[in-house]
Amino acid sequence: MLIATMLAICAAAAPAGGIAPADAARLSYSTQRFVCLDVGASHVVRLKDGRERRLALESVVERSDGVIALVRRADVTVAIDGAKLALVCEPYRMPVEHDGLRLQADTTSAWTDIPGRVHFSLWDASEPIVDTDRFVFPLPAYRFLSHGTQGHNEPVHLGDRDGDPDGQRFHHNYGFDLAGFDGKEPVASCVDGTVLYANPEDGTLAVEDAAGIVFMYGHMDSILPAVRAGAKIARGAPAGTVGRKGGSGNFSHLHVGMFLRAEDFFADRPWRAFNFYPWLVEAYRRAAGTRLMAVARPYVAALTGEKIAFDASRSLVFGSTISS
Repeated sequence: MLIATMLAICAAAAPAGGIAPADAARLSYSTQRFVCLDVGASHVVRLKDGRERRLALESVVERSDGVIALVRRADVTVAIDGAKLALVCEPYRMPVEHDGLRLQADTTSAWTDIPGRVHFSLWDASEPIVDTDRFVFPLPAYRFLSHGTQGHNEPVHLGDRDGDPDGQRFHHNYGFDLAGFDGKEPVASCVDGTVLYANPEDGTLAVEDAAGIVFMYGHMDSILPAVRAGAKIARGAPAGTVGRKGGSGNFSHLHVGMFLRAEDFFADRPWRAFNFYPWLVEAYRRAAGTRLMAVARPYVAALTGEKIAFDASRSLVFGSTISS
């Protein structure tokens, strides 16, 4: 179990983007812990074997594109026991490992409201990212990344800056969207729990686990009759089908999100700093047995004549390395 000594951690009464240590401990699917640091602040992590690592935030530089004018990535420089490490904070990035510590820069204060400059996830590198015996991929018949997705912190462009008076642009900074076949793609519960809320009219399903964490599934075309408030549901059990109900943007997809407690769900206070992508990758890898995932995303917006880079560095290979 990763044990942390807090020097500059998300406050006990955590605001919108942060999480209190007691709430992190309720997230029993992973030994993942969370810390928010300002530039110049540090945090001491004690690993399973008793060794300590001091994580210090040295600098943050955000980058936006010239078309949508939204932040697309942040270059985050940290020091671990004095050794500098460059991290990239952007959609579709997996955690990195350094001397027994696994870490990820999840988000920055330019993306969402957090009690610090950068929100980090931390694990002992000997522990799994998530326990895939207890957290499963929500689309059992699906090929992950074969359809459109909207990842954590990915820019969304809906006509704004194209002359559309009703156009919008914003960051998808809560949960993860998985496009699928409207009314045909089966949806399963990621976890064991009790149905907290099921509304077939707007396609919203919420499952509360034994610790009070709520997993939400949005825009579903159908919810099975047996999946109703108060009913028990097992991880991997059928729940309904993918759809485009509610505020889906007429885009057939499953929205997967997390709330720290039932009252947060009913008050629409999602945990915006949590990055589902690593969990979904690991759960899909377990279900599909895949050794290679080509990650050709996120999309890029560019002006005529502007240079763009085709970057395959987000692609994933398991048990080997990509040489070129």
